[in-house]
Amino acid sequence: MVTMRRWAIVGGVLVLGGLALLALPHLDEADAPVGRHASNNTPCDSGLDAYTLVPRGGPSESHLAEDITPSDAKRWRTRAVKLDVDRVPFAIRFWFADGRLRSAYVEWCERGVRLVVDGKPGGVYPDFYNLRGPEAEGSGVGPWFWMRIGPRGRRVAYMAMLHKGMAMVIDHVAGPALDSVEHPVFSPDGKRAAYFGIRAGKRVVVVDGKVTVEEPLRDGAALRKFRNLGFSGDGVRVAFIEQVARPDEDGRERVWIDGQPQAWFRDIREFTFSPNGGEFAYVGVDSEPRPRMRLVRGSAAGPDSRVVRHPTFSPDGKRLAYYATGVGGSGLYVDGVHQVESGGDFDWPPVFSADGKHVAHIARLKSGWHVVVDGRIGRAYDDISNLGFAPGTDTAVYLARTGEARCIVIGSDEGPDGKALSPIAFTADGSRYGYWMQGEAGRAKVVIDGKEIDLGNAAADVPMFSPGGSGVAYRVLGRGDGAEATASEGICHWVADGEKGPAFEGLVHAPNLGRRSGGGVFSVRTVHGLSGYDLMDWFDQGSAHFVDDQTLRYVAIRDGAYYLVEAKRAR
Repeated sequence: MVTMRRWAIVGGVLVLGGLALLALPHLDEADAPVGRHASNNTPCDSGLDAYTLVPRGGPSESHLAEDITPSDAKRWRTRAVKLDVDRVPFAIRFWFADGRLRSAYVEWCERGVRLVVDGKPGGVYPDFYNLRGPEAEGSGVGPWFWMRIGPRGRRVAYMAMLHKGMAMVIDHVAGPALDSVEHPVFSPDGKRAAYFGIRAGKRVVVVDGKVTVEEPLRDGAALRKFRNLGFSGDGVRVAFIEQVARPDEDGRERVWIDGQPQAWFRDIREFTFSPNGGEFAYVGVDSEPRPRMRLVRGSAAGPDSRVVRHPTFSPDGKRLAYYATGVGGSGLYVDGVHQVESGGDFDWPPVFSADGKHVAHIARLKSGWHVVVDGRIGRAYDDISNLGFAPGTDTAVYLARTGEARCIVIGSDEGPDGKALSPIAFTADGSRYGYWMQGEAGRAKVVIDGKEIDLGNAAADVPMFSPGGSGVAYRVLGRGDGAEATASEGICHWVADGEKGPAFEGLVHAPNLGRRSGGGVFSVRTVHGLSGYDLMDWFDQGSAHFVDDQTLRYVAIRDGAYYLVEAKRAR
């Protein structure tokens, strides 16, 4: 099976939130945050009030005074305000949270660097993890700094280098000083956080600011590692996998749940919590007395199988689906009952509908690849990937290929053929959808509710819908000769409900954010850490935000200046 891994979401990014960790631990005097503020390596007597980019309370009609509505606009009136970014000495990032524009950037200080979020400076540290300096003229290397945005954009996390070790910093509050720390994971609601670290020759797990697990780096001659840290969907439980790698022989692994170790296996694969956090399952692999895999649900291990893949709970946590090849047959099992006999590599996990009543999977039969919904076999294709259900419905959605032609299939309806297709965005109730595609001769199109909009040789993003679903918008970038094309190369604009907005030199892309299942952009269900998420990867529309069905906001660049732009539907 040739899968479209371009859409696959990889672990280690995106699903982050935040919380206030416990009180700032004692640090050496050289590591303590500096009281004075400094910029460009010179003292700074005042705070950063002058750097507040957006008026307190967010943009308003009085602040968005510059009318830049195109002359041919009929439905949307666009206004803009120039942001006070000229004095910011380092790279800046923008994103939206609850309709409010947020920003973060790094300041060079007399004794190090600090991160400024919404005009509020954090402590000064010797350096940040993965900090890269201002662009050297002609080098092509731009400024960059590591930062993660929490659920719904409300939290910020970063790693600070200390004179002795490192600290995880969340919302400007530093966690305990350790020899090293690794990227954090957050509970889906953002209220809890956990991360790995090393301290005094031991691997540690920090949960809510406290070290909860502490194990030596070595188990005799074996090296101990921790991986796949994550929270259950309800944020109550936390788990990770311990790996002990032994020289010249098989290693062993085990799962830790809420600080308690489980049974040892040679290998642990595909751990997942049920969405409500009440149950968990994973694949345990052993090699004695013969190679075997077992589905482990809680503390109970199932029968030996040659292959076990993708344990998946229903949204209510009551049902469990997985693939297996063993005595009972090959293919999908639901609640232990074998479904349609099929073969294949089982690359894509089974999926449940939102109400948990329907289950779909991709099966390889003699006639080709099929989508099977509740045992009903769909039509054959050369390849199928990215299977899911439209939000709030029992309609299966997937990407199919016949020869070189690809199309998105919604239920039994095939969309237009294309060489490349994006994920598909739905309204929360599943009644509307949109995506972009590259058709013949490289021409791009946006497809909204089945209607194709020619973009010529311009580029576009995945469309985004307003909360109520009545509005839809997408970015168009670069030169084009289609209906929504821009006037010249390097000019870009937003299109809202088919109406072209003002042209800018650039439209700012924000850090990507993770989103829970239900609504938003459809993509294959993946496991991030130990929790199931539907993610958007680099197709995220963090650079714009529908405040409501009447208001769209985004950040754009014109004549080298940043502008907050608001498009408001005419009454």
